[in-house]
Amino acid sequence: MKVKKYNIKGSTKISVIITLIILLIFIVALFCMESIPKSEAVTKTLYDCKQRVTLNYGFELKPNTVYEKNYLENIDVILNKYIKQMKASIDYNFSSSDISNLTITYKANITVEGYTGENESYLSIFKKEYPLIKKNTVNTDIQNTKLNQTVIIDYQTLNKFIKDLKKDTEIFCQAKATIMFDIETFINRNNKKILLKSSPYIIIPLDSNYSQIISNLTNEATDKIEKTTNIAIPKRRYLINLYIIISCIVLLLIVAMIVLTNGIYPSKLSKQRIRIFKKYSSRFISINHEILIDSTNIYEVETIDDLVRISDELSIPIMYECFRDYRKINKFYVLNKDNAYIFDLISNKKEMFKWKEAKSY
Repeated sequence: MKVKKYNIKGSTKISVIITLIILLIFIVALFCMESIPKSEAVTKTLYDCKQRVTLNYGFELKPNTVYEKNYLENIDVILNKYIKQMKASIDYNFSSSDISNLTITYKANITVEGYTGENESYLSIFKKEYPLIKKNTVNTDIQNTKLNQTVIIDYQTLNKFIKDLKKDTEIFCQAKATIMFDIETFINRNNKKILLKSSPYIIIPLDSNYSQIISNLTNEATDKIEKTTNIAIPKRRYLINLYIIISCIVLLLIVAMIVLTNGIYPSKLSKQRIRIFKKYSSRFISINHEILIDSTNIYEVETIDDLVRISDELSIPIMYECFRDYRKINKFYVLNKDNAYIFDLISNKKEMFKWKEAKSY
């Protein structure tokens, strides 16, 4: 059985087939991307821990008429002549998600320093360090733990030391005492190691009428052990099935365009006719009836360009007989009283050669 084919413009057929092929490639690419196994990285916390160290300080006072209490805690400014002694203590708290091996190391020092200037002009003249708590180490297997340590500082002895030093050296400078606690926690959890550090401190001016205290009282340190694993992402079957259905439809359309259609392409004569009208349509006059030639002399020109030049010289328009089927328009005329000039598109081979030559460029 002979299959009926439908005539369509050749360029339209090619454009549709190319578009469908591109669409098919795009859908196949989406299908391949969706079919490839995918995974995502998931991070799981196996162990986490937190270390919090708080430094508290206070002043035991001599009898005086200024302060109502004999002991002041965490005060920012104090009159130095009423200080009897100073206390500093740390509260260490460690918490974690599970039992692990801890090695806790801690110590405390006081540093007495004479200096001058501030910021960029700061100059340390002398510095001396004294231990308040010697280095201690605690090793234990535990999940949560606490530690408290207190030291007593003889503030007046420090003041006397600074005054005597200035007198002996005849150096007049500012002085301060820095009390610092250094605490390190080393955690060993299934051969995974974590180190947490905290260094709270207070700074107290010496050899002055009053002290404005600078402090960093609370330090927190956290860390954790994590494990990252790749988990397979389930394939979206509905999308894969959809891509298969669309691909089949597009493939059938491509086959149908190839098998069931005839591409109609314009002949060389039609292309030449179109070229002539594109170039010279403004020079032509369409006649709706048969053109009768009464001229004595009839000349057939070789090219449409020749006919255009004759039209320009005689100042006479070029005429052609109008047909519903444009393919019947093959003759163009320039007519005057005695002469008739005709260009016949079918019989003239030179114009066809010219068109081919022009196309090659």
